Amino acid sequence: MQLETERLRILPLPQLKLRLEGMPRFEHEAMASPAELAEKIPSSCPWAANWQIIWKERNCSVGSAGFMNVPDKTGEVEIRCGITPAFQRRGFMTEALRAIAAWTLEQPGVTGVIAETEPENTASRRVLARCGFKPVSATRWRRLGPAEITYRELPAGEIETGLFASFNRYQEVKRCRRRENGRNVLKEIAFTEQWNAEDYRLLAETLRVAVAAGGAVFGAFDGKNLIGFASLENRPRGSRNQYLQLSNLHVSAEYRGRGIGRLLFRAACRRAAELRAERLYISAHSAEETQAFYRALNCTEAEELMPDLFELEPCDCHLEFRLSPGRA
Repeated sequence: MQLETERLRILPLPQLKLRLEGMPRFEHEAMASPAELAEKIPSSCPWAANWQIIWKERNCSVGSAGFMNVPDKTGEVEIRCGITPAFQRRGFMTEALRAIAAWTLEQPGVTGVIAETEPENTASRRVLARCGFKPVSATRWRRLGPAEITYRELPAGEIETGLFASFNRYQEVKRCRRRENGRNVLKEIAFTEQWNAEDYRLLAETLRVAVAAGGAVFGAFDGKNLIGFASLENRPRGSRNQYLQLSNLHVSAEYRGRGIGRLLFRAACRRAAELRAERLYISAHSAEETQAFYRALNCTEAEELMPDLFELEPCDCHLEFRLSPGRA
């Protein structure tokens, strides 16, 4: 098992390796816990694993992470994560912690992830905030899972402009991917994304059309407030009709980084498979964070480009997701 982000590969070392080879000296206090846990609770892997954070570009370890124990009776588990000094200030900590926390919150029985940091450690506190953690004491931060969020398919009659009253599309973009010489490269392109009333009116209209055509819209709700949604079109695309389009996947700004988008993506995948699609086609926003999200879900560049979608959004990155690994 491994986790992947745009730049990182995160691998849990097996317990036997921990016992035979011991732990690296880096962040000894934080990383001693997994080795001790592996001795006490042999069945607790991956809770007892030392997760190595590998920079894919250089194929080298840039840090490590681990859990302080198995989840407690309330379902919370404490995590420690560190990046070696030579590789700090590159965003690796944020990228790794976000991926590990999201994976942790998907495990059965886990309700929250805990992290400790000193009040004067401003950099660590900023990382925790970017990863969706909230302070619960001077040193203790918590990120809750999506257990309190409900998910359901939306009928066309429910999709009105008022449904989006509490939704916040805001996204501050600093870097985007652009196609150059056959490669998607990161460029310094800064702007802010936000929707206005007319945007929401058109959105509601297009979502209703998708449902009427046999597609589906899935919503994530905090109480009665819509805080995320995904839409799947029911128009086969591609030379073999192998694609169905994931036309929308958005999470309200205040709720990002909590695994909500991942669950909405899976709901769309399940429906697409039921409709006998082989792959999802995604015309995805080119923002660095958006692309990292899709890459972490194992989306890849689309083998076939849909001309009408490219003309509509020429700056998007056109991706695909294979629903069945064995099918071409």
